[in-house]
Amino acid sequence: MIMLINVLLWSVFGLAVLVKFYGIIEASGQPFPQFKPGKLQLASTVMVNSEIHSTATHAAALVLFSVNDANPPSCEILNEISAEIFDLYATDQWFDSVDINEFIKFLKDDDYQRNRRYRVPTQISRGHDLYVSDLILYRDHLHPSHRQLKLVAVRVKGQAKGSIHQIPWTDPEALQLFADNAET
Repeated sequence: MIMLINVLLWSVFGLAVLVKFYGIIEASGQPFPQFKPGKLQLASTVMVNSEIHSTATHAAALVLFSVNDANPPSCEILNEISAEIFDLYATDQWFDSVDINEFIKFLKDDDYQRNRRYRVPTQISRGHDLYVSDLILYRDHLHPSHRQLKLVAVRVKGQAKGSIHQIPWTDPEALQLFADNAET
């Protein structure tokens, strides 16, 4: 009986915490805190569960992005390299290059790890300073053209290590980024 009362008390406490937490989220209109530090840019989706476009509210993804302002690739090139990386993920082939084989091992590790990233080997990156990173994508924050364009607005901090966060496509800075990309 005492155990049941204990469980009920902890359940009520837990519920109170959840209500408080979700009340804060509802008031802010965001499912996660606003993330402002870092460079705003478009990343290309290498792979994500296709249910993100129908039933899933969020899903783990692997995205490709640049960390070099001096030589950023176009979004078209990002998407081409992203497709090549997906093909490497899907292959059972091994290569003469140790760098590419280690990269393939990273890709095949399907366990999501927040902010995990890996530098894309130069043989694949076409001379750009590119990384792939695990990222949780939120369906409500995807641009309506995500299925076709595969682009996601993100804020990236750091290079070999750092953080990456999805930014809602409706954010004014993200809207400008998508508009600038449409012009090129």
